[in-house]
Amino acid sequence: MELNLSANPTEVQRNAHREAKKKDCKALFYIHQCVDNKVFEKIGDVESSKEAWDHQCVPTNHNLKPLNYAY
Repeated sequence: MELNLSANPTEVQRNAHREAKKKDCKALFYIHQCVDNKVFEKIGDVESSKEAWDHQCVPTNHNLKPLNYAY
């Protein structure tokens, strides 16, 4: 999600940007709260929740298989 505004945003665009920024900050806060110190050192200075999620979700075991859910 791109969180940049155009040069002359409308009121609707400004409100959407404000809401998106709030959601991103809230998600980043929750990610910071849920990780241990080792991971926090890696993601403590990132600017967005997407960056933090991408840094923390690097697979460490390449033998993991996806779960198949039966619905």
